[in-house]
Amino acid sequence: MLLAYMTAMIAVVTFIPFAFTVPKTIQFTLRGNLFDVLINIVLFVPLGFFFQTIHGHAGWKSLIGALCFGLAVSCIVEAGQLFLPSRYSSLIDMITNGMGALLGSAIAVYHQRLVRNGRIPELLGFGLPLISSVYLLVPLLWLGGISMGHEISRLGLMALVGVHGGGVISSAVVNRAENRIRWPGLAVFGITTCWFMIGAAPALPHFPLATAAVGCTVGVAARLSGPFWKKKDTTERRFELPTLKRLLPIYLFYLLLVTVWPTTVPLSEWSLRGEFQLLDQAKRVLFISRFVEVIAAFTLLGYLLAEISGRKRESGLTSLKRVLLYVMGIAICITTLHNVLVKPLYIFVETAILTIAAMYGAIVYRLQLAVVKKYGEKKKNIGNRPPAVGR
Repeated sequence: MLLAYMTAMIAVVTFIPFAFTVPKTIQFTLRGNLFDVLINIVLFVPLGFFFQTIHGHAGWKSLIGALCFGLAVSCIVEAGQLFLPSRYSSLIDMITNGMGALLGSAIAVYHQRLVRNGRIPELLGFGLPLISSVYLLVPLLWLGGISMGHEISRLGLMALVGVHGGGVISSAVVNRAENRIRWPGLAVFGITTCWFMIGAAPALPHFPLATAAVGCTVGVAARLSGPFWKKKDTTERRFELPTLKRLLPIYLFYLLLVTVWPTTVPLSEWSLRGEFQLLDQAKRVLFISRFVEVIAAFTLLGYLLAEISGRKRESGLTSLKRVLLYVMGIAICITTLHNVLVKPLYIFVETAILTIAAMYGAIVYRLQLAVVKKYGEKKKNIGNRPPAVGR
């Protein structure tokens, strides 16, 4: 499910502003600067990582499979860009996208090997739905970087996302691996910083030093927050629910800021006629990406709320109903604040869009939970197999 979501988000990020037209001529380019190459590699690292994690078989065949999958997705994306006048298709992009998928697969293979050898516990796989939320934050960071433009203050929004994801990573290391990793603090800093920089890659061309500084700061914050995530309630068997409850206010604060940010355009100003048609291509990209960023933020909100409800051992239907009530209340409050002095119709439509996005996130959690349970049963069955008896 995460692989499908990440693939879909790559398409969304790539096809903004969705102004498709039939091209008069088909043009390819072989040019590309250093930042384009870097972003194209980083963008496909999660795809290769998820591909390898799902298949689980280490070896050249798996790496080649990830490479072919990355090239196939890139080929579809580049073909779609032929119909976007503001974009160009590049053979260099396809090659670097494939390299990114191959790199992500290699990282997953290395992690799986360390887990099998007992050197580290499984932290980055699909064994924890809570870690899956960290992966879902990556497209949100992508959109934050694209929607930034030349507005450096929006790095603050990305920093809040980074603090949330870093808290999840720190809590997972502290509660599952602190006594099994030689330098847990360094691991938290390294994983968090690398994760943030993968998500923040689209912001690097405009603000490379500032983005790198924010990434390091997020890593340091995650490292220093380690003692805060230790379980204090001995009656709580798992650590995920306390972690989610402590981090949710940070995410809600981010959600409020990204929605009411002065340069985030509300739905009441979204029009296919009038002023929108007068915008140049760069401003259209910012205009649309900022609205899509809000939708993606509500998708993750639905995921988080569904996980909190799921930790209460509620049925799937009861959990979704509870999430629906919470999300509708949050969406109504935020959209009303964002669309001040406009017709109620815009508030209703925007609330409906954000609620649908959040419920989609909740469904993603339920599906991912099923994957986690199946994954756990598979590992248990493998562990219970009797050893082979030699003849």
